[in-house]
Formats: sequence, C-alpha cells, structure tokens
Amino acid sequence: MNVEVVMINGLSPWGNKHLIPHNSLREPLESLYRAHIGVIHHADLFNSSSILIWFSVAILMMFEVLILYLLS
Repeated sequence: MNVEVVMINGLSPWGNKHLIPHNSLREPLESLYRAHIGVIHHADLFNSSSILIWFSVAILMMFEVLILYLLS
C-alpha cells in the first residue's frame, strides 16, 4: 500500500498558490486530496493553540488526512 505524505508549512500553508519557481509549492493544491498524512511544520511557532487546532480541523474536514505536528 502506498501512503501519500504532505508537508504543510504552518506559517504559510498555501503560499501564494503558485508552484516552484514562483513560490514554494511543489505540487498543485489539488494534490492534497491524494494525501493520507499531513505534517504541519513550524507548528511550535504558533502563539495560540486554538489557531493550531482550528487549522487542523479545517484540513481534516477539507482533505480527510491525519495531521501530525513537528515541534522542533
């Protein structure tokens, strides 16, 4: 079984919605529908846990993926 993992920048999750070289997206946002796991990095830089929870719920509802937090 293949598992699709997507890294999401918590500070700028969708950037300006442009792909490399115009921004940092490696694939179109529509590719998120293939993801099984979403990893939010820079999660430790959020100053409010409620924002992080809202962000996670929004992604779960939109994309039905498992969200992991990378706290560095």
